[in-house]
Amino acid sequence: MSDLFFNPQGRLRSADFLWAGFVLILIGTAFQILALMNFELAQKINWLSYGLIYPWVVIWIKRLHEGGKSGWMFPLYILLYFLLSTLGFFLVNTLFGNGEFWPLVLDISQQQIPDADVEVRLIAWVKSIQLPSTIVSILVRLLVLYIGDWTIGIDPDDNQWGAGHISPSDFD
Repeated sequence: MSDLFFNPQGRLRSADFLWAGFVLILIGTAFQILALMNFELAQKINWLSYGLIYPWVVIWIKRLHEGGKSGWMFPLYILLYFLLSTLGFFLVNTLFGNGEFWPLVLDISQQQIPDADVEVRLIAWVKSIQLPSTIVSILVRLLVLYIGDWTIGIDPDDNQWGAGHISPSDFD
């Protein structure tokens, strides 16, 4: 199991890639749900969630190897993730943020409000978008996982990253 998430060498079949992605999404969602329950705990949990980055990179590299591609193509999928996450943020902020984000940013940048008010307004804004943001982040991660799996394909032959997983009889 640790080899799956911590060793970027080798190849990873589509089903195993999706399973590993679901596990990481589930762990990340558990962190987000804990953060929903306790705002102060959320700040500590956010640091723990950074520990999921390396396992994500590893499974993506292995899945790219399975498709006969270099692991260096992984940044393309990160770019897709950040693009969809940014769109999701703007959508959630527009629908659930009560228009508070940009006025708050402006007030902070112009130093028009006391620090105590900044914290109160910031916490209120975060609480208003926390649940919708959690749902959107799960959907974005699932979407990128499926898009990546679909676009990478499979190299049935042996390649420089390992033996092929598919025999010719699998196509009969």
